Amino acid sequence: MSYYKVDLEITMKYPASSVTRANGGFSKDDSEVIGRWVERSGTNPDVALLVNAGSRPLGVITRLTAAGAAVACGPIVQGKKSDDGAVAVGSRITGATRQESATGSAERGFVTALSGGTVANLRDSVGYVLNGGSTVPANTEAAADLEVMMYN
Repeated sequence: MSYYKVDLEITMKYPASSVTRANGGFSKDDSEVIGRWVERSGTNPDVALLVNAGSRPLGVITRLTAAGAAVACGPIVQGKKSDDGAVAVGSRITGATRQESATGSAERGFVTALSGGTVANLRDSVGYVLNGGSTVPANTEAAADLEVMMYN
């Protein structure tokens, strides 16, 4: 499929240092979050948090600077998925967690296909999956190869 990919990118502030990773926190030194999905903070819309399970993704972190996190918002973005296999083309996505190691805990910043068509689920989902990404071994960091058209 051939299409023209335009990037809309915004800069968002980092969460306060008191926000833990379990609550979506990250800093300019956390390079592993590049490719992960973010949501807006409920208390300050200028602040990015790693997207929580079941929350609506805003975009994907593309780079970290001293000024803030660059977040790609669309119309087409590539980010990391929680699923080990490919996500079905045409799916809507919602926030999810992924366990990065056999001994670690699940981390925020990933997405999965929406399951269930309730109003709340549709409200907290976005996009149209164009490319479901590759197979990822369990307990590893997923590649940022899930391609989503955000304005849908």
